[in-house]
Amino acid sequence: MIVAHQGGDVPRLVAVQGEIAEDGSIPIYRHPADESPPLLPFSSTVSLIKTQVEKKLGHSVNHVLIQYYRDGTDYISEHSDKTLDIVPRTFIANVSLGAQRLMVFRTKKPEKTEVPSSDPGSPRQACRAPLPHNSLCKMGLVTNMRWLHGIRQDKRMASEKTKEELAFDGGRISLTFRSIGTFLDKDQQKIWGQGAISKAKDKARMVVNGNSVQSEKMIRAFGKENHASDFDWDKWYGEGFDVLHISNTPKLFLSGDFIEDIRVKILLAEFGVPWSEASISPPFNWRSGNTSRTSEPAIPSSLPITFVDNDLSKSTTIGDFAIMFYLASVYGAVLFPTSKAELARMLTRVQQSIEMLKLHRASPRNTASFIREIKMWETYAKEGPYIAGDNISLADYALWPILHEIQDDLRGQNGLRTLLAYYERLKDRESIAKVVGGETEKKIVATSECTGKGT
Repeated sequence: MIVAHQGGDVPRLVAVQGEIAEDGSIPIYRHPADESPPLLPFSSTVSLIKTQVEKKLGHSVNHVLIQYYRDGTDYISEHSDKTLDIVPRTFIANVSLGAQRLMVFRTKKPEKTEVPSSDPGSPRQACRAPLPHNSLCKMGLVTNMRWLHGIRQDKRMASEKTKEELAFDGGRISLTFRSIGTFLDKDQQKIWGQGAISKAKDKARMVVNGNSVQSEKMIRAFGKENHASDFDWDKWYGEGFDVLHISNTPKLFLSGDFIEDIRVKILLAEFGVPWSEASISPPFNWRSGNTSRTSEPAIPSSLPITFVDNDLSKSTTIGDFAIMFYLASVYGAVLFPTSKAELARMLTRVQQSIEMLKLHRASPRNTASFIREIKMWETYAKEGPYIAGDNISLADYALWPILHEIQDDLRGQNGLRTLLAYYERLKDRESIAKVVGGETEKKIVATSECTGKGT
């Protein structure tokens, strides 16, 4: 999967495996990412690699971060590994499989002092280490403290690369093994150990998610470790942090279907629910040495819209109507009528909107049936200010995006004055105007990019 890294996508694919205890507790390695993939148990293949790594390191490891660099354009910026959760006096091991990439080590810049110095200091040292297929890079925590490391983008032509760099179609798997001393319970609700506030399991505390004083303090400590070549672990990390996810906004995986997506976006705006757009990573296809990104579509064409909430269970709802009912139930029950008759009418109109969309998108379209359907909605619009009664409801949010898509059809037919007035009135509603305005801006930008014209 792709994870967000402080507001942007990580330019490589990421997975996590680790040692799961009998009680379901797991090791947790925290670094500046908004969220991390779920930890899975060591696979049989990774376990074989882990055994060999432990022989080379001289100690056990209980956590591995697996990253797939699809080609030379995938990279990792210069950084120091964050040692908040790494057991002291252990080693970090990086196993490389696939195409050879170059890891660059550089000493850190001297930290700025309040008193300017006339001595420019020694130039930063650099070391370039090729990472061939089936190799292991062993790094101690002192080296990690004094040096930054990263893998830069490699945009050279294929003719300029070696056979080892072109192997496996340029794809590389990196497995970074660590010995971790911080843990979560099986429900990921409690945290304890080296990097947590409570060091003992029997005194584990509830995790903290999202923006908080703790989150900001932890991010500052991460930044300090990334710049200080003489990092004071006890000062910056000693008290511990119970932060699990730095950002905890709900995630929305869009389907690409305009009506499905806009229905959910409008309802999120109506309830004031903050969310961030997420995406499914391209499929991993490494067969017969082929890892091409273009060998398969980035996402399945039938992928439904999916909403992942920010509760501890990461409640996941799939499908536009399922998400709409979930949002209305959790964030805005006011959209549900109080009487049985009104509820029945609302649910019926929601179902009828599904049938209307089918008629609209049918190929070939049955024009006579479609016109009859529109005229039926004109009748409904005359019954009250909203499509299912006196108050706005889910039926309006189900119908309006369809009317928006077929607005030219509406204006081309006589006798739809009430339905058109209803469409225009809702178009000015704050939540709808906000979402539709944003979509319009996207279309204008996309059009200008295609034509090469500015706006």
